[in-house]
Amino acid sequence: MDIESKMQIKKVNRAYLDKQDVQQPLFPWTLSFTWEIPLSEIINVEISKYAIAIILNHKSGDMHMNVLAINGSPHMDEGNTAMILNPFLAGMKEEGASVEVFYTRKLKIGPCNGDMSCWFKNPGECSQNDDMLMLLPKFRDADIIVWASPVYYAGITGPLKNLMDRQLPLYMMGVGSKKQKAVLVSTCGAWELSMFDPLLAQMKAIYDRPEGGFEFAGALLRPMAEGVKEMLKAGETRLVEGVFLAAIEAGRQLVKDGRISEETQKAVSKELMPQDAYYKAAQEMKEQAKKEMGK
Repeated sequence: MDIESKMQIKKVNRAYLDKQDVQQPLFPWTLSFTWEIPLSEIINVEISKYAIAIILNHKSGDMHMNVLAINGSPHMDEGNTAMILNPFLAGMKEEGASVEVFYTRKLKIGPCNGDMSCWFKNPGECSQNDDMLMLLPKFRDADIIVWASPVYYAGITGPLKNLMDRQLPLYMMGVGSKKQKAVLVSTCGAWELSMFDPLLAQMKAIYDRPEGGFEFAGALLRPMAEGVKEMLKAGETRLVEGVFLAAIEAGRQLVKDGRISEETQKAVSKELMPQDAYYKAAQEMKEQAKKEMGK
């Protein structure tokens, strides 16, 4: 039975994070704030700058899903995208999912060379000998695929697009009995939510095809991500705490219900300040960064 719980966010318990394989590194400062939310039998929640650990009594029983997450940010766990991705994955782990995370920056994956050998010469096999040979079976066996990327130039990052293109051998093998779900996690520095439109169009073109064995299950989009980071540094947690909670809840919903509700997706993307105020603050940050780089 759901209960109203007040949760005090305390400094991160490093031993717990290590045990749960929550993303590292930890940072020298942590947040402290309180919120109210209806969740089942909450024991504790712990949060750092980019890592959230959840300790709950509730478990989802026999449900088990394999989740493959690809983080396309060159900043990996220190980037803005990880601020949304990591709590999202923590929510799925809390519901019993098995989660693997890979970082494009650590992978050796070349672009597709377009010789079509995986279709005609060696069906289902890529001729390139790189890390994609290791990843292809993981893509095939995943129940949920999470694509995570910042928006730099009206799309996902280049290395992530290379990796996405290299899935071609799997499509040659045809659709099996497994029905896969895909989710997009993305952040950008702009205030406008429309900055994510090109990414959404691409993801839906690939995965919004139930007849093809795929389903696009939702997107966690966080505009003005750099502003979120600055608000955290300034201790202004009241406005942003709901974003992290929504990311956790999105992970729980995806495993339990197979979808992320529209309400939860909107909570991740919610407006945190007026557009004019944000861009004024962003300009001040740029000027400060120029001064520091010129020293």
